[in-house]
Amino acid sequence: MRERLNKKSSAEKEVEMVQKAIRAFHKDIGNLPKNIQQLKKLNYIDTIPVPEDGMVYYYDPQRGNYQYMPVQKQQQLQHMMNRSRY
Repeated sequence: MRERLNKKSSAEKEVEMVQKAIRAFHKDIGNLPKNIQQLKKLNYIDTIPVPEDGMVYYYDPQRGNYQYMPVQKQQQLQHMMNRSRY
């Protein structure tokens, strides 16, 4: 159980780090990054976080939100976004 809590806090720290980088990018460049790889390429982050099995880091480039969630939830979000485009 304690290991799970440590992993969660590690993921929360990674999300926080990427969110700060997104804000810095937006302040410097004037728009949101298209993807997280752009943050790495322009040295706003050193590494791209790697999720544990069954989890995913999800970036919404329209809103600049970066989240850590179960794969199923990310798939549901993608489905909802695709439906709202039509």
